[in-house]
Amino acid sequence: MENFVRERITQLRLKKDVSEYQMSYDLGHSRGYVYNISSGKSLPPLKEFFAICDYFEITPQQFFETDMEHPELIQKAVEGMKKMDEVLNSFLEKNEFAMSVLEKIPVDIFQLATLLGFAVFPARLGDSIDGLLYVDSENRIQSYDKIIMFNEKLKNDEAHARFVVAHELGHFIEKSETGSNANKLHDSLAARTVHNSQNTRSDYERQIDYLAASLLMPRDSVMKYIEKNTKK
Repeated sequence: MENFVRERITQLRLKKDVSEYQMSYDLGHSRGYVYNISSGKSLPPLKEFFAICDYFEITPQQFFETDMEHPELIQKAVEGMKKMDEVLNSFLEKNEFAMSVLEKIPVDIFQLATLLGFAVFPARLGDSIDGLLYVDSENRIQSYDKIIMFNEKLKNDEAHARFVVAHELGHFIEKSETGSNANKLHDSLAARTVHNSQNTRSDYERQIDYLAASLLMPRDSVMKYIEKNTKK
């Protein structure tokens, strides 16, 4: 495995057409950093491994997949994830209070939803619908103008319920940050997005899934948590 990591980094570096020196500087290290990895003197820790993947614009999975099928689909997926990263970063810049929630692992997604003005509760949504986002721009429901409901069948499945709430929040954040007004009416009621576990997932829904995962597992917070809890 150690030899594979070193050889793979060299392969990707040559493909990118950068020198060991340049790559070391680009990553914010001394000029011998990449040479030490390539020559077998050291291996990058987990945090640096992620940084190297970012440098080559690939996912950790792609790093270990040397014979990828359908590279154009992989590239499309990566571009979608980058778009969602930009959406989330823009949202966090405007809502700094959210960072205090995202810095704590595990992330309390229900608290974040509440801070954003949502009422969150279980509801009878049938067998196929996991969750529903409702935004009432005209405040026709006097108690709440923003609601996230998750299927009451998930009350005993906390992990699934948390992901559903994060997914619906992801829709709200994406619509808010991309110029698609989350309060704009799309039907006789209000803007609604349904997370249906039975339907074939569209590219857009998969991007929102990625955004939900980013809310639940912010990379920086997860890395800090790992470092703190793996120190000897």
